[in-house]
Amino acid sequence: MFKLILLLAVLGTLWFLDEFLTLKDLKLKGVVEENVITKWFIKKGKYDFLVFKGITFTTFCVLAWLAWQLHAYFFYALVGAVIVIYFIVDFHNLEILEKEKV
Repeated sequence: MFKLILLLAVLGTLWFLDEFLTLKDLKLKGVVEENVITKWFIKKGKYDFLVFKGITFTTFCVLAWLAWQLHAYFFYALVGAVIVIYFIVDFHNLEILEKEKV
């Protein structure tokens, strides 16, 4: 159970770091989001975007918990893959911010 909480905490940190970096990118460049659904929520407003990110993270946590109930390896594969994806996305967002600051 400790691994479940630890991995979801790592994922949550990356998930909300993406949210923060996306909002920083918005201030610098305007709406340049590649995800169509996220772009729609951003255009509706920051509050809608924050609620969307919170709901999607909560939904993912429920799905991850269900995967844990089926078998721990399903959980590790699912959460591990999403952690890698969010790490890459966050790194990409940081590169964008660095280019804009120069």
